[in-house]
Amino acid sequence: MLLTGSVTFEDVDLAGVLVGIAAAICWAAGSIYQRNAVRPERFSSASAIALSYLIVVGSWIGFTSYLWLLRNARTSLVATYAYVTPVGAVVLGALVLDERLTARTVLAGVVMLVGVGLIVTARPGRAPSEPGEQPRPQIEAEL
Repeated sequence: MLLTGSVTFEDVDLAGVLVGIAAAICWAAGSIYQRNAVRPERFSSASAIALSYLIVVGSWIGFTSYLWLLRNARTSLVATYAYVTPVGAVVLGALVLDERLTARTVLAGVVMLVGVGLIVTARPGRAPSEPGEQPRPQIEAEL
């Protein structure tokens, strides 16, 4: 009852209960599967290099830069990392690992970068209000 937010069973959201039960079943199944799952005998040099890269660049440098940006730039600007990062990963994959670039992939990357460009060049302002609604004052908070 604590998880569903109800005191009686009549008010319980059945979908929420089923999702909670499904999550527990999936967790248990994964835990049981991993006991006998086939694992590599040892690490390869490629996997060790990849892990080191993720730790140093992804965690230390990337997260530190992200936190610095949150304090020194607009949040909408900082949020564009979620769109630029996959494009960078695709480009690196093509350059470093000779992964194939298709016209569709390039077009998707261009669309994302154009969207990011529009966000970056947009002037901060207030959202338009509904007819008859009082205009909301523009508040700019500095962190």
